[in-house]
This record gives sequence, structure tokens and C-alpha cells, in this order.
Amino acid sequence: MTAMFTPDAMRARFHQLNAEIKDIETKSAPLRQEYDRVAQTMEAKCKELAAKFKAIEEPLFEKKKELGLLVKALGGKTGSPN
Repeated sequence: MTAMFTPDAMRARFHQLNAEIKDIETKSAPLRQEYDRVAQTMEAKCKELAAKFKAIEEPLFEKKKELGLLVKALGGKTGSPN
């Protein structure tokens, strides 16, 4: 069992692991590149959509604040005005 931890055995395992890691990374590299490309495209689209709905919803803050003030002023009695 101790032969496994000799400097030569550890060096051999070091080089073997490096080769295995390189092989896996070589296989996954095209997928990682595609993933990054798709993620960048989606991020750009999400930013575009967020800008659109933020522009539409911009008046909501003031309107909701006013609504809250009305609810408070009416003591929560916000039933139909009829």
C-alpha cells in the first residue's frame, strides 16, 4: 500500500490526472462556448424586456403610494363609491 505514495507513483498519478482533466475540458469546451453565447443572448433580451416593462410601469410607484394613502385615509373602508 505504501508503494502507492512514492514520489514516482504520485508524479505518475499527477500526470495521469492532468491528462484526464484536459480530455474532459476539451470535450466540454464547445458546449461551454455555446452555453456562454446563449446566456449572453438571453441576458441581452432580458435587459431589453426589462427596460420595456420598467418604462410601462414607471407610473406605478406614485399611483400605488397614492392608493395606500387613500386606503389609510378611508380607514380601510374602500367599498364601492355607489
